[in-house]
Amino acid sequence: MPKVLKAQLHAFLHEYKRAVFELEHDPEARVARERHANEFVDEVLDQKFHYHFHQKVDPERVESIQLIHNYCREALLPPVISRLAERVLLLEQKHLAALDLVEGVLAKLTEESEADRASKE
Repeated sequence: MPKVLKAQLHAFLHEYKRAVFELEHDPEARVARERHANEFVDEVLDQKFHYHFHQKVDPERVESIQLIHNYCREALLPPVISRLAERVLLLEQKHLAALDLVEGVLAKLTEESEADRASKE
């Protein structure tokens, strides 16, 4: 591999690493990601979930199960879903940065290939 191409590939990789670092540490990007994650969490929690019993259940157990269901929905699910949504959004942004890296490398390789063909003719 020619030194020039190797240096350009190294520059592309460095740019990708810098973009990912900015995505992870930029306060504005973090706030935007948290806002999108909260919107997603609100959408998920607004959906109506229900369960049905396969057997007849006495009213006392139904009340206990309803209490557990409400506790899970109001106390446990929001932070878990929020963390998952933030992680998914960050991974999507990293994926887009990786695609930009690959597109840049392929464009450079295409330019090099065309330049080699032109110089041979």
